[in-house]
Amino acid sequence: LMVIDPVDKDLRIEAAIGTQEEGVEHTKVKLGEGISGRVAAEGKPMLGRNLEKDTRVARGNNEPVYGSKSFLCVPVIREDEAIGVINVSSPMGRDEFNENDCKLLELFATRLAVAVEKVERFLDVSLVYERVRDAYAAMLESMRFVDPRDNKYIVELVARVAGKLQIDYE
Repeated sequence: LMVIDPVDKDLRIEAAIGTQEEGVEHTKVKLGEGISGRVAAEGKPMLGRNLEKDTRVARGNNEPVYGSKSFLCVPVIREDEAIGVINVSSPMGRDEFNENDCKLLELFATRLAVAVEKVERFLDVSLVYERVRDAYAAMLESMRFVDPRDNKYIVELVARVAGKLQIDYE
């Protein structure tokens, strides 16, 4: 799984299986370059039946690089924009991937994009909740310095906020 870095807009590996760790940490791919960069830039999947002979893949030499000659790369798209790509190689029990494999990986990528969106929404809501909770704690702390008989509006405000947060304000 490669994701687009929000700062430099390059693809970087977020998770990998069967790849050497040092390669994972330092790998960056510019959008439009290589298989992953092209798929991310164009937002279209790429199925390669023979990586060593595929003319879409520019290589400086003809030496085999991968254990498998077949590959799949699909974009992870959210709101009509790629946020990353999923790369797979080495189909189990076969020599090459096919269109059905591509469709299945696209379905997975769609589900992944939905999951990412839900996690981001959850984190946003959690952050808002923490801020509200902190504001409420600050209001409670300030109540120590206010005589409730003198300022019934502050007490009413704190009570309302406490009710919304389902917190006992006493």
